[in-house]
Amino acid sequence: MSKNPPDWWARGGALAGIGLSIIGLGLTYRNSSWQQQVYEESLQERIIIHLGMARTSVSGGNTLTFESKGKVSVEVTNIGLHPIYLKSIRTGLGGPVGNMITGAPSLIVYQPDPIEGKEPLKRLEPGEAFPFVKDADFSEYPLNFDSNSWVRVETTTKVFSQQVRVSLFNISGDVGWPMPKHKKK
Repeated sequence: MSKNPPDWWARGGALAGIGLSIIGLGLTYRNSSWQQQVYEESLQERIIIHLGMARTSVSGGNTLTFESKGKVSVEVTNIGLHPIYLKSIRTGLGGPVGNMITGAPSLIVYQPDPIEGKEPLKRLEPGEAFPFVKDADFSEYPLNFDSNSWVRVETTTKVFSQQVRVSLFNISGDVGWPMPKHKKK
């Protein structure tokens, strides 16, 4: 009866192989989870919203006053990887739900008639921007450049509610006050 001594090199190599396979299994699971997360994020809709106004000034002495009529523009840019279809665009004052709580008026900038169905939903391709312009009565919809405005964009799969500042403000007409003159020294 002969007893062979244990082969420590073989046992050590086997334990190292088992350890490396467990580490590889963990890294494979983490990589798979990361790829799934990246894929799901690539399917999400993403947009950028710019709010703008155009108003005509009225001569009023030393103060800047505006006519009550003007235009509101909402530019929607698709920054996602897939086309999106827009169902409606609204804007107003207050937080995203402030309109429903306070009863403040909201202006519907874009909404095709679902009953008539003559106008299809607006499709925005990836990277495409489209401005929606609507005539507005600012006495009824009191938006101005320093207000806390919100825009709600509804697509076929998601609703975006975002507080925005007016980024484009076009003033036309007579400014109404004299420009200061610089004195020469």
